Amino acid sequence: MPVDFRPRPSISIMSHQYLTNSKQAKCKRVLLLLLLSFVMSLNLVQAQEQQQPYQSIFGQDSTKWTMIPFGYCDIIVTVPVETLGSAVKDGKEYTRVSNVPHGIEKEDFLVREDVITGRVWIYDPVEDNEMLVMDMTLEEGDKFAFASKFDGDVEIQVEKVYYEDGLKHIRFRKYDITASVCLRLEPAPFEFIEGTGPTASIFYPYYYSRGGNTSVYVLCHFKDEERVYSGELGSGECYITVMGTGEDAKAKTTVELYPNPATDAAKFTFNNPRQEQAELVLLDVLSRPVQRLSGSGSAFMLRLQSIPAGVYFYKLRLGNRQVASGKFIKQ
Repeated sequence: MPVDFRPRPSISIMSHQYLTNSKQAKCKRVLLLLLLSFVMSLNLVQAQEQQQPYQSIFGQDSTKWTMIPFGYCDIIVTVPVETLGSAVKDGKEYTRVSNVPHGIEKEDFLVREDVITGRVWIYDPVEDNEMLVMDMTLEEGDKFAFASKFDGDVEIQVEKVYYEDGLKHIRFRKYDITASVCLRLEPAPFEFIEGTGPTASIFYPYYYSRGGNTSVYVLCHFKDEERVYSGELGSGECYITVMGTGEDAKAKTTVELYPNPATDAAKFTFNNPRQEQAELVLLDVLSRPVQRLSGSGSAFMLRLQSIPAGVYFYKLRLGNRQVASGKFIKQ
């Protein structure tokens, strides 16, 4: 039997190779674990970014929208909508709002929001159900369905998604829906705006008609007494009574109330070139008249000594037309 005289590795060499291979395997495992940890961390960061909440439509302490429902161009009523506190219904937390659509008690009209998705629901006590009125997760080409109170289920399609001042805007096709509040004016685009809500207010399902118009529009949005949004139809005005173009706009009544705030008295002046019969009414926050003045001139003096301090609203009529309205503060 032939003898193998080839040199064989010693035990020390074999042991060294084993240790070397073991260290390499351990390093590979460590590197693999580090790589897996990095990938998991990256996925977690991406998930957190995707779940970044949208800006709320509500302020921390107070929220108010001023809106206009459909009317004649020279007789427009500005309606303030304000939050009234919180409520719980079927285990869900809601916010109460004022000046709700006709036929619904304000104590029962509730609004709910999810800032992660930017979705907003309103609770209708008559139907005893929730209606989804906004969804900020929509992208171009997506469809959104809502329940019109008079025309049943409606489906509208997203035309454009864009960002303005860092806030997401979702615009819908004008063939599906627009906001129209005055026959002489072009309808305004209907949008969902992050941090503000629908441009036709959260009440738009109550004002929608099958022709594709919702006859309500948001003029301004305030959070914690600070204006955060102005609608294009109002040209920056938050309380208006006349909407027009061309000669109609030139004929708009201008008013001045000074001082405002006031303590004892305030002078209210306005243009009245035809010397029409004028009436000025001062209302409290519950829309109760606290002072009423009339005449055919172009100025009134408000005597305020007997009026408690607080926020009030005024309305001015010329003839049978309401031509101006606004807010007044008694100190």
